[in-house]
Amino acid sequence: MDQFEGKVAVVTGAASGIGRALAEAWLREGCRVVMADIEVPALAAAHEQLDPAQRDRAITVRNEDGCAGYEVAERLDEPVSFVIVQTWTSADALRAHFATEAHAGYQHAVDELLATPSEVTIHQVESTTHPSASTSPTDPGRFG
Repeated sequence: MDQFEGKVAVVTGAASGIGRALAEAWLREGCRVVMADIEVPALAAAHEQLDPAQRDRAITVRNEDGCAGYEVAERLDEPVSFVIVQTWTSADALRAHFATEAHAGYQHAVDELLATPSEVTIHQVESTTHPSASTSPTDPGRFG
């Protein structure tokens, strides 16, 4: 158990099934856990149903109006460093999200779990890229 004490696990799909089981397992092993899911009510219920002795080491990431989706990835060049990519329907929705007290509370809670402060980088894809055909012979990619 000592090898996981103080580590942070980011678990997507944490409201149910394998994701929930993984979140609970990491908590039992001593990790702090960031629980994420697109099913916001189910995620809140899963968090509430955690063992009370472990609940203070788990936080939830909730879906916001205007958030079209998110993905979590571990950086290859920096193990145990994660990138969360959120896709927003508009710049106004993004600004509204960052102005909420819920976001401020989340940012504070996450920063307490991390070894280094989190960074927010905003990149407007549509203003800096254009669709391109895939070079893969077997996968047409998102832009086909």
